[in-house]
Amino acid sequence: MYFTTTCPLLQPGTLLLAEFLPSEKGKKLPEGVLPGDFMARVIREETGVCESTIERRYRLAVEFKFPHKATKNDIVAYLNRYESHQR
Repeated sequence: MYFTTTCPLLQPGTLLLAEFLPSEKGKKLPEGVLPGDFMARVIREETGVCESTIERRYRLAVEFKFPHKATKNDIVAYLNRYESHQR
């Protein structure tokens, strides 16, 4: 998964807990929420500056550490639904 943040502490190798929220800007997703927190590890980081706010941004790639294959499938399905709903 890729995302952008202003947090400079997330370097490659950093472990984090990811929580998936129902939606952004009050929009509801068709399938609801993916419950729970998921362990992920930062595998790539790129730094840039947002021109409109002159704020440093960090683009991160993370990989999830899955206890079960079913969990992986649930996360992928959730992210696909979220992406299609945002279009």
